Formats: sequence, structure tokens, C-alpha cells
Amino acid sequence: MSAASAALVGKLSGADAGTEAAAGPLAVVNAGSDSARAAARTALGHGMAVGVVICGCASLLGAVVTLLLVRRSTVQATAGAQVRTATV
Repeated sequence: MSAASAALVGKLSGADAGTEAAAGPLAVVNAGSDSARAAARTALGHGMAVGVVICGCASLLGAVVTLLLVRRSTVQATAGAQVRTATV
């Protein structure tokens, strides 16, 4: 929402600017004029895109960390099993 608010700053005038300042871009989409609604939709789309990219990167990072941890624990378990069979 902060990215959407930042993208909308300076694009509205009059009562629409007051609505955006008081309640944010969602209020403008619901109660603004037609041109203000279009600007607010564009700003919200931009904010949503930023959020999706951030969440995608976090998911990718989580997958990489998981793969690394699973690989290490599998290697350690295999090494531990080999040590046990060699000592028997």
C-alpha cells in the first residue's frame, strides 16, 4: 500500500487529493472521480506488482535455503550410516 500511495502522490487534485491524503488509494478507487479512479487503479496495480515481486523473491530464497539444508542433513545421515557400518 505504501508503494501505491507513493505512486499516486501528486497525480490528484481537489477533493480527490484530500481523499487520498486522508484515507489512501483504496478510498480514491471507491469514492473519487473517474480520472482519479483510473490513476488510483494504476497506482494500486504498481503496488501489487511490487508486492508480488518481493513475495516471489522471498519464496525463491526459502526454497534455496530448504534445498541446502535438506542436502546437508542427507549427506550427514549418509556419512553417519557409513561410519556405523564400518565399525561393525
